[in-house]
Amino acid sequence: MILLAGVTAALPVVTRRFGITGFIMAYALSACLWLLARRMTVSLRAALIVAAAVRASFLFADPQLSDDVFRYLWDGRVLTSGINPYSASPSDPRLDTLRQKWHARINHPEIRTIYPPLAEILFAAAETLVSWRLMLIIADLVALRLMRSRPDLLLAAALFPPLLVEGLWNAHVEGIAAMLLMAAFVHDSGAAAGAAAGVKIIPIAALPALIRHSRRRIRFALACAATIALPAVPFLFGSHFMSGMRDYAMRWVFNSPLYDAIFLLAERMHAAAHLKEIWTTIKDPLHLEAIAPFVYSHLYSDFLTRGALAAFAITAIAVLARETGRVSDGIGALLLCSPAIHPWYWIVLVPVAMLEGRALWVNLSLTAPFSYLLYATRAAGGGGATQSVVYLLCWALPVLITARLRPSRSAT
Repeated sequence: MILLAGVTAALPVVTRRFGITGFIMAYALSACLWLLARRMTVSLRAALIVAAAVRASFLFADPQLSDDVFRYLWDGRVLTSGINPYSASPSDPRLDTLRQKWHARINHPEIRTIYPPLAEILFAAAETLVSWRLMLIIADLVALRLMRSRPDLLLAAALFPPLLVEGLWNAHVEGIAAMLLMAAFVHDSGAAAGAAAGVKIIPIAALPALIRHSRRRIRFALACAATIALPAVPFLFGSHFMSGMRDYAMRWVFNSPLYDAIFLLAERMHAAAHLKEIWTTIKDPLHLEAIAPFVYSHLYSDFLTRGALAAFAITAIAVLARETGRVSDGIGALLLCSPAIHPWYWIVLVPVAMLEGRALWVNLSLTAPFSYLLYATRAAGGGGATQSVVYLLCWALPVLITARLRPSRSAT
């Protein structure tokens, strides 16, 4: 346990000194140590102390693997200045007076923010990186307390490497969404479920299962809807409400084997060309010339792949909610069907998946940070071979871990 905490806390130093390669090697060691230590049973008090101490070590660390947190700080600064963050991108010259020394680290400054309204309100409450991390630490400790009925899971959650790397070091908002989702699951709270979806869209995939198992379904659904809608009201009066999400949904592809497989199939079958031919034969008899340009503009392999993934995700979420009723299964299905699967997305489901005993989702989250190899390879102009290695580490390895390791009382 001590070695695991020490190796994980040293990741920022190792990465600064040895780059992505050093990070991957040190992270692999921390993941192996976690697999050994995860079965230890500790009291809630001990788990909270360990969790707080390890997380405090990241309080002043520089985020080196992701720059998302600087977009959070920017959006919060824009909102506190009285400007709707959805109305302008960080590169807009009208906002030059708000820029800070870290402004150059905002990724994709040409795109308006993609984050939901409740997340924007949280960003405004944190003026600095340290204060934002303090909020994330509090969220993690609350999530641990929500797991107090399972002392066999407390240490596993307190020292789970992705929660520390993505939740504290890279300071992603998913940690807060994970805590709120846990509250919704444990306390049958529609307001908490709505807040989770209002902080990060991913928890929406958990709503069918949460509603199905709620003792007061109508009340749960109404509270959830109200919690999602009310924070959005002040932002609706401006223009471009969440327009950045459209850019994200249509442009990003990362570490998604299902996307790659469907896209390759669509290309080899010339699906877009065949659909254009079919559309051409039916639009004239049906007098559909008015919408013809719109249809033609969407008949290409990338859009068809994204459409197929969206349809499959919706179907899978509905079927899993009915067949398994597991909250983490819906989120897992959504992530598997996403064109872009960044490693921090998985931490939204980790605490709930631990409570539900869904080992595969936990193990997929554990191995997800190996995908940072792709960032390093792209920066160096490489590609194919690294992609295959990453697929083995991020997708085949967790399946093997789940199948081979003897189940214990803990999540995995």
